[in-house]
Amino acid sequence: MGRTKHAVAATAATTETKKRLRFELSPRWRPPPALRQVPPEPQPEKKKKRAYRFRPGTVALREVRKYQKSTGPLIPFAPFVRLVKEITDDLTKGEMNHWTPQALFSLQELIHLFSTMIVLWWLDLSVSTIQYNDTSAFIELYKIASAWLQSIT
Repeated sequence: MGRTKHAVAATAATTETKKRLRFELSPRWRPPPALRQVPPEPQPEKKKKRAYRFRPGTVALREVRKYQKSTGPLIPFAPFVRLVKEITDDLTKGEMNHWTPQALFSLQELIHLFSTMIVLWWLDLSVSTIQYNDTSAFIELYKIASAWLQSIT
């Protein structure tokens, strides 16, 4: 009895493949567009999965670790160039708006160095909240120090 069941199933499978044409069995053959277009079945609406909410400070610490590992500039080059060109356009009223890439890169490095010095100075003073007065005081000290260094050399 078991033999006949298997034999019947095997013959049914072989007859189905025999009905197909030889080119339809090749892997390169695709059905014509009319046969390919099957109307999509209506899908039941799925509930939107709520985004995972990290605890306060977790993402900030992750960003701090990311930026501490990086060695490149913190401000991307293209937005920095747009900002510099916008500022020079406002100050010169459209008279000068050409910058060489080397000048822009050195200006970006200088601003990065200057901002690093300001942050280190604030950390040395143990300033918890940064205010405009702190920045202006640092700029005055920096002018005095640079004038003193120029007088020595």
